[in-house]
Amino acid sequence: MKKSIFLGLTVIASLLPLATQPAVAAANKPYCSVASNTGGSWHTWTANSHQSACHTAFFKVLGFGQSVDRAWKGYYSTGLNKAKLSCNQGKKTVYGNNTQVFTNAINIKNQLGWKGCIIRVI
Repeated sequence: MKKSIFLGLTVIASLLPLATQPAVAAANKPYCSVASNTGGSWHTWTANSHQSACHTAFFKVLGFGQSVDRAWKGYYSTGLNKAKLSCNQGKKTVYGNNTQVFTNAINIKNQLGWKGCIIRVI
């Protein structure tokens, strides 16, 4: 009898650290999306920070000789993402895992011939 009580307490004691550990969310990564009312846009999702991503995106659009009229920065997850593609011609909801959400949004934008697009992960 003493042996089974000791074994039971050992099992419970070994599970306690597992039960008190916080849940770990999917890693969030920065992105920046920039657009001009005259049609240019650039989206950067491979940079290590918002500052770096937005610097790249802003100067790409400025390099087209266009003004930056809209910009959005945020985070995307390594899991499933839902994004709003907002362009001069309209809006669409886009889904994709990890960085695929950006590829899907750009493909839709290109297929529709839309210009001046912002991708906003929601």
